[in-house]
Amino acid sequence: MRTWALVFTVGLVASSVWTANLLANQSAAHHSSAVKTTSSKKQPSTAEYKTAMDRMHKQMHVTYTCDPDLDFIAGMIPHHQGAVDMTVTQLKYGKDPEMIELAKLIQKWQKVEIGQMSHLLNLWRKNTKAEGNKDCPAKAEYEKAMEVMHRDMNIKYTGNSDIDFARGMIPHHQGAIDMAATLTRYGARPELRALAEDIFRSQKQEIKLMQEWLDKNDTKAKK
Repeated sequence: MRTWALVFTVGLVASSVWTANLLANQSAAHHSSAVKTTSSKKQPSTAEYKTAMDRMHKQMHVTYTCDPDLDFIAGMIPHHQGAVDMTVTQLKYGKDPEMIELAKLIQKWQKVEIGQMSHLLNLWRKNTKAEGNKDCPAKAEYEKAMEVMHRDMNIKYTGNSDIDFARGMIPHHQGAIDMAATLTRYGARPELRALAEDIFRSQKQEIKLMQEWLDKNDTKAKK
């Protein structure tokens, strides 16, 4: 178990370093021209993003145990898979080098974390007798974070894969940050605290990167 925790931590550190490097490269670049948008109804990327979002939202309606650690993982696995599905669409249709590179980064590390969390979930479920409790505070907070994320991910699609990827991924990442905040308040297992800390750090960096990119490239973004 100690070896697994070490691998887990090394992976998180590598993810954060890579994100920081990408953010630095993005800040050094200067894009003066806005990205062109097209009719969203005619773009296959729009349909694929919507399908990925709907599937993620459905799978995140988990059966809560009111073990904050187990419930965090049970919700975060489909949350991460939703991000992976969105990156598949972005890598298929996206054209902007920065958003393509970010999609590759997100896909790589979210897949790694899905594997890590799946292992821990299976391990802990076998050794934990958790009973459902409709009134536990962690469950209420997880549900609230999910509700806000689902609402905010219902974006106005432009038909431009790069813009729609960034617009949708920002609230997606914020949802993970909010869930991680709940975990730090109620969770007990150190492996997940390490994951929560990395989510705060890396996904805030990625939100900053995407927001700065949108500020330069999305002329129709709401201020």
